[in-house]
Amino acid sequence: MAWDFMDRKYARYAAKHQGEAFKARITDDERTPIAHFEEGLLIGARAFLLDHDVDLFADVKVEIVEVHIPAAKIIGKISEWLEKDV
Repeated sequence: MAWDFMDRKYARYAAKHQGEAFKARITDDERTPIAHFEEGLLIGARAFLLDHDVDLFADVKVEIVEVHIPAAKIIGKISEWLEKDV
């Protein structure tokens, strides 16, 4: 229950910052890649990436493309690779 609250809190913040890019690290490179934000008030929040060609644990800048608050989902795309070689 507490995790759902935190995820929605992150989603509300992300909705206000849609179109902005934040530093993140790719933590899952499966069917829908996931990145965890590492800066600002989004530290720890997950972003589901639209990109499919990703490197696990790569540092990237993720632009917030769409936010779905009821489902607590942040959708993003990689806007910049900060570190390509892992």
